[in-house]
Amino acid sequence: MTADALLQFDYLSVHKTYYEPGLHMPWHTDDVSRISIVLTGESREKTPAGGETRLAATALVTKPNNALHETTFGAKGCTILSVQFADDSLFPAACRHWATYQHPRVALLGLQLWAGLKAARHDHAVATSLAQLTGFIHTLQDAPPPPARLAYAAAVLASAPEEGRSVQHLAGELALHRAYLSRVFKHYYHLAPTTYSQQHRVLRAVAQLSQPVALAAVAYVTGYADQSHLNRAIRQAFGCTPQALRSYLH
Repeated sequence: MTADALLQFDYLSVHKTYYEPGLHMPWHTDDVSRISIVLTGESREKTPAGGETRLAATALVTKPNNALHETTFGAKGCTILSVQFADDSLFPAACRHWATYQHPRVALLGLQLWAGLKAARHDHAVATSLAQLTGFIHTLQDAPPPPARLAYAAAVLASAPEEGRSVQHLAGELALHRAYLSRVFKHYYHLAPTTYSQQHRVLRAVAQLSQPVALAAVAYVTGYADQSHLNRAIRQAFGCTPQALRSYLH
């Protein structure tokens, strides 16, 4: 296990940790409450109440410090970015139970919080980012489970955003009108299908940026037309260039 403290404040800190392939951590609790985002690789987490959950890249986990869990990391290892709260009273109420989220908006808001901290923005901006993240988490907690066809559509949009699979094609595959698919998808996932796919693409680019890969190659493997399109997407999401975002990760 290799841990790097990327940021340190009085009330919270940001860490990036790489866990070796196959590493197993028996039942334990963490010393501080945290919000963690899987950047690369995967892990399997067990909790007494929830069984086993597979966490792949872009998954976000809320981990109160009293949550008992067991962790096994995947065959390619796992890199996790975590925002850790030194004072448990400051840990957001929406995060005070163990939960996992594989929604791109959640992961993007979590990364925006981290990027804002890294860019040394003022406390108000950081507080706003944290409020947006926890507010959306609260929204998802109250959301009903999607129907099977919508869950399939979300999985397709999440797993292959670089393939450019159109919403029209997906609607035809599901025997649904495109407008209807877009409307009900937004009802359950709180994003339009195209936005959902685009945000997954941005998250894949972030995962690539955490590795020593040329920017042109990052653009290619994540489905951007060229490096300038990647630059625009990263700047729009994080307010900085891909080079700056990469420097934040190291």
